[in-house]
Amino acid sequence: MKVTIQSNKLQKKLSKLDDTVSNLDKDLYKLASQTIIDIQERTYNSKDVNNRTFIPYTPSYRKRKRKAGYPSKPTLSWSNNMLNAMRKKVIKGGFEIYFGDAYEKKKAYYINYGIGKQPKRKFFGLSKKGSTTIVNKLKKIVGSVINE
Repeated sequence: MKVTIQSNKLQKKLSKLDDTVSNLDKDLYKLASQTIIDIQERTYNSKDVNNRTFIPYTPSYRKRKRKAGYPSKPTLSWSNNMLNAMRKKVIKGGFEIYFGDAYEKKKAYYINYGIGKQPKRKFFGLSKKGSTTIVNKLKKIVGSVINE
């Protein structure tokens, strides 16, 4: 025995809501992807999260890089494995960017915080201005979804 209560009007609204949530996830995924690209490009240009130039490589390491055909300025991209290990995931209220490979995550941590012989080159993250820009984009995306 069961009782079914069904409203076609409600069903249509719920269906539209499902489509809207799906589109929101796609928009968040695109924004996360663009954020990774922005971090990578900034890093390739030898800039930290606050757009300051990285501390130079040591003379011996710079010589090794140049000999191997790589730029002598710090781009943190000897093999590109670390920067290419960045992943994204949509979460409730936004997205996360993280390193999907344990070795590359550790390497990024050492570089980002200057652990061991590594000088601090804070590449992973966003400046306050960058964070504000992302939050404003998120608000715009969510606002357009709510107002549909």
